[in-house]
Amino acid sequence: MPSEGRFRRTAARIRRLVLSETNAPFVSKDHLRAAKRVAGDDALTQPPLAFLRDELGAFLEPWLAQDDPDDRLRLIVLPPCDHSDLLGEWARASGHDTVEEPTRSLLDHSLEIDFSFISADERSDVVVIPQLERWFLRSDGGLDVVSRLLEKLDASNRKCVVGCNSWAWRYLSAVVSATSVLPPGITFEAIDGATLRAWFQQIEPRQNIRLAANGAQLLSDQEQDKPRVDNYFQELAAHSLGIPWVAWYAWRRSFRSRTDIEEDPGGQADSDSEQGVQEGLPQASGSNEPATIWLAELSKLRLPNPISIRHLFVLQALLIHGSLTDDEINAVCPDENHTGAAIALRRANVIERVNGRLRCSAVAFPMVRAALADAGFPLDSL
Repeated sequence: MPSEGRFRRTAARIRRLVLSETNAPFVSKDHLRAAKRVAGDDALTQPPLAFLRDELGAFLEPWLAQDDPDDRLRLIVLPPCDHSDLLGEWARASGHDTVEEPTRSLLDHSLEIDFSFISADERSDVVVIPQLERWFLRSDGGLDVVSRLLEKLDASNRKCVVGCNSWAWRYLSAVVSATSVLPPGITFEAIDGATLRAWFQQIEPRQNIRLAANGAQLLSDQEQDKPRVDNYFQELAAHSLGIPWVAWYAWRRSFRSRTDIEEDPGGQADSDSEQGVQEGLPQASGSNEPATIWLAELSKLRLPNPISIRHLFVLQALLIHGSLTDDEINAVCPDENHTGAAIALRRANVIERVNGRLRCSAVAFPMVRAALADAGFPLDSL
């Protein structure tokens, strides 16, 4: 006859199966808390974008190998909130020269900028300007440097790859006729659910990650979990507008640890229940394996309520420029002081301060873009 402990564990499994069939969550949100740190956190801090860098390199390789003086420039347009400097990382890994942007204090003193890296003489090596959005300010005199840069690029025989975020490119195309110098922009296709799943399954170290809604193992190849896992990644791709780094941070934001532990009278944990992820490097009780990470439902941040035009001006400015100091925000936004609006957005976790500069949180971008669209602001082209 089965032991009492085994009977209890079997009963627990049946109870969970019944709950899942009635659309109740596998693990109640009341039994979950935000997982501040998980095993392997160092590997999960930044999105591993090697697959995008490889794709970029494969695309540019034929152009880099050719010798056509009439085909010297390439423009890579990326969605905003790429905090990992994707193009710059590709250039450095490939051994290409990269050009750092001038300090913002020099952007209205274009004659002090050294443009010698763009030689007028023919050169065989390529130079990369990773983030064109950092070469200007939307203010009086703030466009002089980027205008001169475009002039130098137009006159040079040196091959150059220019990167620019999609919001900055729309702005520069309108105000300095950047499209007359640079060719049509190239961008990545929106990432779909299947690609997201394949990407996440390559993450090392492999984590034990389960969906709180139904208990499915997210990164396993178990056939019974496939429909639910596929559905999750399709939702994540749509939620993030198909932007890989937005999907990554939305996924990380939904990490939860479990606060309830179900044990049998003999002190052995139910084989279907998991220890909550504790702060530090968590491990399941009695083993050397990392504890389960539970994924809560995808959720959106909330904008300050009521949302004002000043909030929207700050958000638009940060998307165009990538990042700004408090003083720069006041310089590029119209009308009065916008410090109060920036503070409110920070408190809502919509924007964040990193190294003294404010930037839009990647996980907040889809909501920010929708708010700007609803208010009639000009948008980028995704």
